[in-house]
Amino acid sequence: MSSPLATLKENWRITILVVLLLAAGYFMFVPGAPVTGSAAASGGSQGDLAVDLPSANNTSAAPTDQGMTNLQFGIELGGGARITTPVNGLMAEGVPVSGDSAEQTRQNADEIQQAVASAMPNASESDVVVYTEYDRHSDTNNLVEVRVDGSPEAFASGLQNAGYDITSSAISRGVADPTIDETIEVLDQRLGEAGFSGGTVTQTRGNEIIIEAPGRDIQELEALIREQGLVETVIHYPADNEQGYTRESLLTQQDFEDIGNVQTDRSGTSYVPVTLTDEAASEYTDRMIGSGFTQNPGSCDVVGESPSESDYCIMTVIDGETIWTGSLASGLAESIEDGTFEENPQYRMTATSQGEAQTLRLNLIAGALPAELALDRATEFYFSPTLAQNFKTYSLITGIIAILAVVGMIFLRYGDPSVAVPMSVTGLSEVVILLGFAAAVGLPLDLSHVAGFIVVVGTGVDDLIIIADEVMSQGDVNSNRVFESRFRKAFWVIGAAAATTIIAMSPLAVLDLGDLRGFAIITILGVLIGVTVTRPAYGNILRELKTRDY
Repeated sequence: MSSPLATLKENWRITILVVLLLAAGYFMFVPGAPVTGSAAASGGSQGDLAVDLPSANNTSAAPTDQGMTNLQFGIELGGGARITTPVNGLMAEGVPVSGDSAEQTRQNADEIQQAVASAMPNASESDVVVYTEYDRHSDTNNLVEVRVDGSPEAFASGLQNAGYDITSSAISRGVADPTIDETIEVLDQRLGEAGFSGGTVTQTRGNEIIIEAPGRDIQELEALIREQGLVETVIHYPADNEQGYTRESLLTQQDFEDIGNVQTDRSGTSYVPVTLTDEAASEYTDRMIGSGFTQNPGSCDVVGESPSESDYCIMTVIDGETIWTGSLASGLAESIEDGTFEENPQYRMTATSQGEAQTLRLNLIAGALPAELALDRATEFYFSPTLAQNFKTYSLITGIIAILAVVGMIFLRYGDPSVAVPMSVTGLSEVVILLGFAAAVGLPLDLSHVAGFIVVVGTGVDDLIIIADEVMSQGDVNSNRVFESRFRKAFWVIGAAAATTIIAMSPLAVLDLGDLRGFAIITILGVLIGVTVTRPAYGNILRELKTRDY
């Protein structure tokens, strides 16, 4: 009689199947199981940061409640909002920016930035991006992009002023792929940090961006994405010039090394504790001392948001709007003067309300959008949670009917429980593993995924029938060698069918074809799990059942 260890090694395929089923159960049902969805990936949760968003009416859905499982649902099964929007911007392709050397190319790019910014009233030099052969984005060489909405005629005029024969007909609306990628990254992090469980951000083939938020309404989603999110610390202090004061940007998002959670002090003031990078701390120290802030702490006497010429004020600004104005605290001034601030460069960014502090923290963490979203040209879609709940119920009923039908046909075909029961259990295990995978990666399930699960059940059991028929159709299996020979023949057929399915589904999984993409991805994953795990495991089970009497 073989030892348990020898039995385990002999049936290692079954062991792998059991391990995957246990892992799937863990990710689906254990509270707090680590997942990589939007909210989890960013390290945030709704307890850490709940964005102060308006609610349109009493029917607006709360964040998706996952109930007994960790599964997340898309808007078709959980209700929610979808916004499809282009990004404001203009592009001119084929501009011969490249010179004889890298230095000459950089000079050409600088001239273009200056000329275009001068020709477009609402654009600054930082809004003009010039891609050259020396950039890492090789597919966007000799392309000039303006990351604001404006007139193609003004853009073309700016390029002509820089010495390039470009007409307005060569100008297209939109932004380059690197800008789209950066925008998607920032929006995705915003959804995660704001606790929008199951939220997704994707790109269409037309370079539009699709933002989905299950369990939310349009107003909540718009409130999260409408701001560009550019945060600055601006200083205002007396100066000997025509205005009598100087106002300049001191810190931006890139200067912060760590962002703490929103806190409220004893006086009820909300703030975000931040830590500067070493380089920013040195600059901050020099500017505070050099401009006289450390000698004049507490000297910002502000009425509203209009400091006087003699005030030494520090302002927190988001997208050009000042959300807080105040003085340099005396304790911070002392630490800057004696050099201890640079050793531990922490201070508070204050806001006038907790909601503003929460928005401030969100923008500091996620960063600013590289270009504004063209929400005035957006397409909005809202799916009622009540209707979504009906779809979820009907999907569950459909799945149960499909499972019962498949199991019933298996028993009718074989009539032998020793063949039919393992076949049914093994076939359904593919769906369990797929659901566990969806829970682990935070994949929001929609109707297209449900269709994929049903296909997986059908094709999986079909392959198991091929195995059973090939093994048993030629008489009794009286040795392991006979079983392995017949099983290999069946597995070659299954492998060829799986390869055909994957090849046929691959274009749907890669191309932007809406819901068909989710259907194709689930089908391909199901086929791969079947070929690598469940079919071999069923072969081990069938071998044990059919050869144990020999």
